[in-house]
Amino acid sequence: MFSVNLPLYPLYAVDLVGAILMILISFACLEKAFYLLRHHPDHLLFVYLFGFSLSFTAFALSRSLGHVARFILGWSGHPHLWFVLAPFSGALNTVFILLAAFLTFVFPRAHETFRLLEEETQQLKETKEALEKAHDHLQQLYRTLEEKVEERTRELALSEQKFRRLFEASGDAIFFCDQEGRLLDINPAGVQLLGFTRKEELLGKSLGEFFACRGEWNRYREFLCAEGQVTNFETLLLTSHGEERYVVITANAIEHLQGCHLGWQGIMKDLTRFREMTERMIYSEKMAALGQLAAGVAHEINTPLGIILGYTQLLKESQEEREELQLIEDQVRVCQRLISDLLIFSRPSAQAEQPVDLKEIVRQVLEMVQPTYRKEGIEMTLHVSDSPVIRGDPDRLRQVVLNLLGNARNALQGGGAIHIWIYRLRRGGAVLEVGDTGPGIPEEIREKIFEPFFTTKPPGQGTGLGLFVTFGLVKEHGGEIEVFSPPTEERYLRLGIRTLFRIIFPEENHVPG
Repeated sequence: MFSVNLPLYPLYAVDLVGAILMILISFACLEKAFYLLRHHPDHLLFVYLFGFSLSFTAFALSRSLGHVARFILGWSGHPHLWFVLAPFSGALNTVFILLAAFLTFVFPRAHETFRLLEEETQQLKETKEALEKAHDHLQQLYRTLEEKVEERTRELALSEQKFRRLFEASGDAIFFCDQEGRLLDINPAGVQLLGFTRKEELLGKSLGEFFACRGEWNRYREFLCAEGQVTNFETLLLTSHGEERYVVITANAIEHLQGCHLGWQGIMKDLTRFREMTERMIYSEKMAALGQLAAGVAHEINTPLGIILGYTQLLKESQEEREELQLIEDQVRVCQRLISDLLIFSRPSAQAEQPVDLKEIVRQVLEMVQPTYRKEGIEMTLHVSDSPVIRGDPDRLRQVVLNLLGNARNALQGGGAIHIWIYRLRRGGAVLEVGDTGPGIPEEIREKIFEPFFTTKPPGQGTGLGLFVTFGLVKEHGGEIEVFSPPTEERYLRLGIRTLFRIIFPEENHVPG
């Protein structure tokens, strides 16, 4: 039986009130710990306080409710039920007390662990910040590098554009070769210089194929590979059409290692026209000097010849040896004709220049010589497409036509054909061409035909002054004379022309209507 002793009521009251207060205080502590944990969820101490308060509150509830239940069961007359619940209440109290003790025991180690983790976290944070700074720095460097690359790319593109414009527009041939001398690239001027129309036709061909002399090509390569560069290397090239081009080459080896390892690059300048003009100027100067010499000699010889001729004529009237004197007179007149030719070449015309119809001059000469030429089996054909008017001396122009026809006649021993062309150039200029179907002029003497006293005739049959005088008369009229043997144009070859003389006179501005 559960008995109540009245003197123990104050203790029971204190026990009951204490149990209630324990519950209230534990809940207040729990609420405070929860407040701290909610505002500082990462703080380990507040986590520990919340866990300790929770276990303490559970202990307070278990203990207080057990005491209250004991009083209620005792007062209600069921004290035996308490003996049933008491072990469970005690067990719960023990568990909650052990939990609080465990949290208190574990907290220092957990605190140390979390401190280490916090330090590592701080280090990781610092490392992260350092990495972020490095990343920002790398980003800045990348942007700077990207800007520099773009700038360099623009500069390279501009440089490439400038080089390409210079390469394409240059009037000189610019070329690139591999180590074997095969063309890798060449500009339009080089394509035209070598006689092609498209660059693709040239690429892969050896530059040595166009050297007129194989020895020059070998010398060029050896010098370039030995020295790494060549400057003003003069040589003769042959185009795809077989035409000669006199060029000067300046080149250097790319990566001058192990005998021109990568290839060559260079510039070729075409000096063909310059050389021709230089040779013509030298020839003109030589002709002028010879003309002055011829004039002096002619004047010196002409005086004694006149005296000899006069006395010969007097002796013919009074002597019987007329045949011998006639021979002397004939030879003197030959000398006078020779001197006359020299004087025609060496001195300006005494007749004033005037407008002259070139077609009319040629027609007059043809009427004079055609009967004689026809008897010798020579056919003469005149091709006229225009009637150009030039300024000059008609007599001297007739002499030019007559000398050219005489030269063609001498080439046609046994018959043949002479063709004469008269036409006007689009760019201005009157053209007179005389071609024959003879054997042609050998290459070795082609450059000498305008020199004085040069002739292929046997001694006593020619003076060698015909073309020499013709050259001087053409120059006197401001013209140019060229010879082609054989000509290259098809219209001449179809007629069998083997030698063609072409004269270009400046045309008179006013053409009579």
